[in-house]
Amino acid sequence: MEATEKVAVIGAGAAGLAVARQLALEGFEPVIFEAESRLGGTWVYTEDLESDPLGRDPDRYRVHTSMYAGLRTNLPRDLMAFREFPFDAVEEGGEGRPERRDEGLRFPPHVDVLRYLERYAERFHLADRIRFQCRVETLVPLDASGNVWTDRGNRGDEPASWRISATDASGARRDEEFRAVAIGNGHYAFPRVPDLPGAGLFKASRLHSHSYRHPDKYRDQKVVLLGARASGIDIAFEIGKCAREVYLCARGVEQQQPLFGRDNISLSPPITSLEGGATAVLSGEGRIEDIDTLIYCTGYEYRLPFLDPAGVASPVVTVEDNWIHPLFLDLLAARAPSLGLIGLGNHIVPFPQYELQAKFYAGMLAGRIALPDRAERERLAGARAAEQRAAGVAQRHFLQQGDAQFAYNDELARRIGVEPLPPSFKAVYKAVEQARFRDPETYREEDFPWVDRSGSAGAELRR
Repeated sequence: MEATEKVAVIGAGAAGLAVARQLALEGFEPVIFEAESRLGGTWVYTEDLESDPLGRDPDRYRVHTSMYAGLRTNLPRDLMAFREFPFDAVEEGGEGRPERRDEGLRFPPHVDVLRYLERYAERFHLADRIRFQCRVETLVPLDASGNVWTDRGNRGDEPASWRISATDASGARRDEEFRAVAIGNGHYAFPRVPDLPGAGLFKASRLHSHSYRHPDKYRDQKVVLLGARASGIDIAFEIGKCAREVYLCARGVEQQQPLFGRDNISLSPPITSLEGGATAVLSGEGRIEDIDTLIYCTGYEYRLPFLDPAGVASPVVTVEDNWIHPLFLDLLAARAPSLGLIGLGNHIVPFPQYELQAKFYAGMLAGRIALPDRAERERLAGARAAEQRAAGVAQRHFLQQGDAQFAYNDELARRIGVEPLPPSFKAVYKAVEQARFRDPETYREEDFPWVDRSGSAGAELRR
């Protein structure tokens, strides 16, 4: 692509801002489409709730963010920051400044992360590139003649351009064409709710954690949470301060037991079904009766609604059972690499990975980073999926990384030609992970080592 060309970016959260920054560094003109009225994506807190607390009604009033009032990060701020812009950086010239270790919480509240993203956008002049309250309705690949692109396998060309149709705050709809598009719309907006037998007869209140905001609403209640990942555990401890009884139901648990010494919080086996009235049947022979509220902490679905708005399958990527494919490096559409998908990884340190993905995508568009041909991209994507299936990974978890993120980040850095993240990055991550396992309620107060930012990685990202 020729520099100075416009590249569309969908979403002005952390992933969208990261890719817009790197596109601008390569000389492109990023145009950021943001459906909300401010930047920050999921880090924008609101008291608003969806009209359907389970998030299933397709016609519901929708809320993008899943933030709750008391949320603090489960990663330290020096670990989660972009490499070129430390969490405590000031507006001008602050990108190389060391962390101020005596100021602010090591695990900051959500409002501090939002302010950090706002400072990042201000420092790198991104806010003026955002079209707020501008929702992308459709994204269509076009061929060189301006017709809808049809995939002809390795015999055909890649899309020549992309047509975006977007609606602004007034309801006016506008079509534009771009040579490339980066998607950074996040994956914490569409609740994933399992179908439990008997749910239709269950009389107690039900909601997804997407619609949880404050614990006081559950004072003196018997509350059951299904799912014991980060949000489930955090919400259980928060609600446990005012609820009468809290049950955290999780896979792998065979019998009820107190959760880390909390008398009113029990770790319980998973729910297999619900019964009329307010009873949850557990794996084994257990039951929880007289439930007041059931909260699903069961994660989110990946959605790209603008790629197949009429239910017609996209010729570029497929979304099924929480897996987007085929992708090269879990980043580029293997059939059409001018479409980048930034920030799909789950169970990762997000911002540094977004930064590397953005750098790779922008460098590829600028012609500095070579790609294998389509056949090889698709072969590698298929081989990765086959490895995960052989390892017993459920398809809905194919985009989860965990410890695999470190090798993935190193591979991106190698392909880009920049220094990898420092060894202290993994060391701090593992130290926090182990402390969280020991005591998920108080681990944030421990004294962890700090990420070493003395290297030149940030400067290399800015070159």
